[in-house]
Parts: sequence; C-alpha cells; structure tokens
Amino acid sequence: MKTIFNKQRVIVASALSALVVLFGTTPLYAVETTTETRTTEGVASCSRITTLATTGKEAVSTKRSALQTDFSERLMKIATTQTEIDKKITDARQTATTTFEEKITALEAQEGLTDEQLKAIATYKVSVQDAQTVRKTAVDDARTAYRTGVANVIGTQQQTLATAATTYQTTVSTAFTTATTNCTTANAAATLATLKSSIKTARDKLAAARQPESTKTAIKALATTREAAIKAANTAFAKSVATYTTTLKTALGITETTTTTP
Repeated sequence: MKTIFNKQRVIVASALSALVVLFGTTPLYAVETTTETRTTEGVASCSRITTLATTGKEAVSTKRSALQTDFSERLMKIATTQTEIDKKITDARQTATTTFEEKITALEAQEGLTDEQLKAIATYKVSVQDAQTVRKTAVDDARTAYRTGVANVIGTQQQTLATAATTYQTTVSTAFTTATTNCTTANAAATLATLKSSIKTARDKLAAARQPESTKTAIKALATTREAAIKAANTAFAKSVATYTTTLKTALGITETTTTTP
C-alpha cells in the first residue's frame, strides 16, 4: 500500500514541479519591473496555470482509478495467501492423522495382547482423536477470528483512503478551476501562491488519512490473540495426550524407567 500512497502523494508532482520552477525562475517579486514586463509575466503565468489545470486534473483522475485497482489486487493477494495456507494446514493434518493410525495399527498387531489391552488401545485411539478434534476446532476458530478481524481493519482503512482520495481529487480540481478562473495579469503571483498552498494542504490531508501505524497495530493485536489461542489449544491437547498415554502404558504393563548417571 505504501507504493500506491506515495503515488497518490505525487498525483500532481509534475504540475507542482512546474510551479516550483515557475516560482524560481519568474521574477514575480522583482523590486524594479516595468508595467509591460509585469503584464507579460502575468499572461504567461495564467496561461501556464490553464495548461497545468488540464494535465493536473487528468493525473489525479488516473491515480484515483489506480488506487481502487490496488485495493482489489491487495484483497486478491490476501485471499490467495490464505488459500495456500489452508492447503498446507490440511496436508499437515492429513499426514499427522495417517501417521497416528499407522502407529495404532502397529500397536494392535503386537503379539500376546489381551482383550483388555486391545480395548485399552482402542480407547486410547478414540480419546486422542477426540482431543485432536477439540484442538482443530479451537485453532480453526482462532484463525477465522483473525481473518475476519483483518478483513474489517483493511476494509475500514480502504474506505477511509477512498474517501480521502475522493476529497483530494475534488479539492485539487476545485483549486485548479478557481486559479484558472480568477487568474489575471495583475494577480498572477497571488493566484499561483494560493494554488500551491491549496494543493499542499490537500496532499497533507491525504497523507494523514493513511494512518499505516494504526492499521499495523490493529493487525498485530489480532495476530497476538490468534497465537495465544492456538498455543492454549496445543498445550491442552498435549496435556490430554500425555494423560491418555500414561493410562495406556499402565494397561499394557509398560513402566517408566529412570536412569541416573553417577
């Protein structure tokens, strides 16, 4: 977004550059100048404003359209990234499920197991699967809440910027129209100064509407909440599995041995 906003901030860069050059090269404030010189300078300045008005308005309109296009592209990029993440998570979960089932099958295939022990294995399998479901739900809920929150933050940001861009476009257009209408050989210098001031004020307001830090802060807070929820879900899952595993080991007659190194 930074690139687009930088582009927005220089929508009339070429026009302003020309005005700066005009201020720097035209002796509008010369102490000694003839009436003929002032008239010639005034006519040239007003003519220049008329030319800049046309190019400046066109540039603002073009950049306004580019901003809207960037909004759409950003949302599409987010959607694509989310789809890729979803696939990775789905694949990882499927791999984990397959591995777990293979280990359970191998455990059940051990020789000499009693019916009670086989029942304990079956109970263990169901308990772990239930814990996996609980964790999956908690993690998915956290991810969904994060995505919804991010969508709201970005939507609000884009609406704010769209409104600011429209206001900027209107203000710049009005400034050029007013300057073109009011400019005369007698007030060319004052008209140029007013035009420059109006465009600068409009540009500053557009820049202020960006508020990139507040957007980053909001998204960071959402990410923190998501990670905390996922961590809690993983911790609860691990604790449950540890309990189920201890119970299964007892049923299978497996005892923990501790080796002390002298």
